[in-house]
Amino acid sequence: MAATKEEKAVVAADAEMKDTTTKDKPEEETTTAPTIPPLVLAALRLEKSLRVSDESYYSNPAKVVRRWLSTSSGAASGASLADITAAAKLLLNPETTTSANLSLLFELDNEQKDEEMAVDVDVDESGESAPATVEYLVTAQTEVLAWLISLKVRLQWKSLPSENTNAATATTAAELCQKGILLIMNKLEQQAVTSNTSASSSLFPLNARLWRWLALLTDTTTAEGTANLNLRVDMAKAHNMALLRRDGDTAPTLLNAMLRDLLKHSQVEQAQKLLANSTFPTDTASNNQLCRYLYYSGRIQALRLEYTLSFSNLSQSLRKAPTNTALGFRIAAQRLLVVVQLLMGEIP
Repeated sequence: MAATKEEKAVVAADAEMKDTTTKDKPEEETTTAPTIPPLVLAALRLEKSLRVSDESYYSNPAKVVRRWLSTSSGAASGASLADITAAAKLLLNPETTTSANLSLLFELDNEQKDEEMAVDVDVDESGESAPATVEYLVTAQTEVLAWLISLKVRLQWKSLPSENTNAATATTAAELCQKGILLIMNKLEQQAVTSNTSASSSLFPLNARLWRWLALLTDTTTAEGTANLNLRVDMAKAHNMALLRRDGDTAPTLLNAMLRDLLKHSQVEQAQKLLANSTFPTDTASNNQLCRYLYYSGRIQALRLEYTLSFSNLSQSLRKAPTNTALGFRIAAQRLLVVVQLLMGEIP
């Protein structure tokens, strides 16, 4: 009996010591790491890639930017106007000359500004971690600014079917696109003076993207049946400059945009002259632009009763088109191909 009482006393003493030690230990504070938005992470990745490409002699900055645009599509698709503005404030230095057009990204409606303020208040009251502070961009500053402008233009383009003032929104987006193109042109001219031709090629894919959005937005703002001659002149001049710079991104994009505009206004003969007097850069153009060029060529040749050439170009366009996306393009090309085959006397 004595042994059992002593054992119970030892067990009770051990339990009391464990309680005191657990009480004496301070509670560990839970700290959350600062969050970095996806747009900021994508821009920092481009900054790092362009720095590495500048140090390498055999690098191609245009390929670096093309690859970066394809890998950053996920971050870009889920971005809002507030995310674009926040990324611009974090990444772009307002005191530098390349970011003098930062006000383009800060021109938000009053409702959007109110939503931003409400979101900021909710985050502060909840006690979540504030966004991390990052250093301003140096190498990829112009590229990121042009990319953010294109994202804002795309958001305004997507909002057109759901808004009543489609013309006003499209006009604002087109003006923003023109300012972004002017920014890139000024940067290219500065780099041409300094004979830095390799670094200027990093702006070619972004310049092509802005020209494509401008062509789409201009179709929305112009009245039905009327052609925008000023845009045609600007695109022709930009196409010539792109050929002189050996811009493999802007030149095919502008050529397809001009062919599309001529076909839209039923100017088949002018489209044929443009097609005959121009050369498509097959080696440097992207697969999407090549598919568009083959489709427009096949459509022009079908209207000119050249069914054999039209059938060949349309078939190549369908074979090269992506299978998981571009459903509308594949439907339009297949429909035209069936019509051409019927006119040739064949059964599709």
